[in-house]
Amino acid sequence: MKETALVTQIINFWKKKGAKVQKNHGTAFARAGTPDLFILYQGIFSAQEVKAPGKNEGLEYLEKRREHLYENEPTPAQHYQLLEWQKRGARVGVARSVEDSWRIMGLK
Repeated sequence: MKETALVTQIINFWKKKGAKVQKNHGTAFARAGTPDLFILYQGIFSAQEVKAPGKNEGLEYLEKRREHLYENEPTPAQHYQLLEWQKRGARVGVARSVEDSWRIMGLK
């Protein structure tokens, strides 16, 4: 599944539950690494980076990861931004599925 399709699935899931969801559309004016989605649901705020599920193993992966080129992993700027949101009280994480997004929110 492509990342754009996954983002749409996650947005639709949360909107059906009545959540406020904002998609970050990366532009030249946006801060590098800004999370893909901001979600507010039942008083819980979350900043989530969405990545398509992928296979993270093998020599090729390790070489690309060293160069921060592997497309299914957050970049250093994305890690930094998630940590900045977390320090301020947001629940943060990398969502590779709707279920991941739910877990990041800390809901049962």
